[in-house]
Amino acid sequence: MTEHSFIPFLDFDLELCDRRFYYGVLFTIAIILFTIVSVVVNGPGDYLVFPFILSIVCATMSWENRGHRRCILDSSNRQYSFYENGHLTYCGAFNNIYIRLKEQKYGVGSVYYYVVFNGYHVHEQKITSYTTNRKRLRSLARKLAASLDLNYFDSRIYSKDHIVRHPRPQAIVSASASSKDVASTPV
Repeated sequence: MTEHSFIPFLDFDLELCDRRFYYGVLFTIAIILFTIVSVVVNGPGDYLVFPFILSIVCATMSWENRGHRRCILDSSNRQYSFYENGHLTYCGAFNNIYIRLKEQKYGVGSVYYYVVFNGYHVHEQKITSYTTNRKRLRSLARKLAASLDLNYFDSRIYSKDHIVRHPRPQAIVSASASSKDVASTPV
């Protein structure tokens, strides 16, 4: 811990769940129960096709989002591993994952903010609920990114609030190469 005294987590295991799976299962069961009750009470009618199609749509939504996802952050090696259903899908460097503040506009100017965990070969996971308090949520997201030693990006594309702790290796090489070219050119 003395080597990484500023990082409180050396290994962090993040379980990613998709609520659409649970919503799909719940709605499928509710529609099937509603259909059974309506058939028992009213008898079979002409409108059985609609609940049948709706239950198929909900069951499909559940099936598509059934996977158990897990992301392990290894701060000592600055690597992350992403698993789907227990199988390693991708292993990459910390420069490929980030915490981001996102905004979503509703109605006539109501703007709500939320924080997501996302990255390369990682399914976006909403970490917080919606709120209108941008300043507080930005502070929370920056603290979370700092404690996990991840990059932080603000809701706006061009922002002075972005914090890049792990730049791309090609960006570092090209920046150092361009500074050598500038230094070697005669004035």
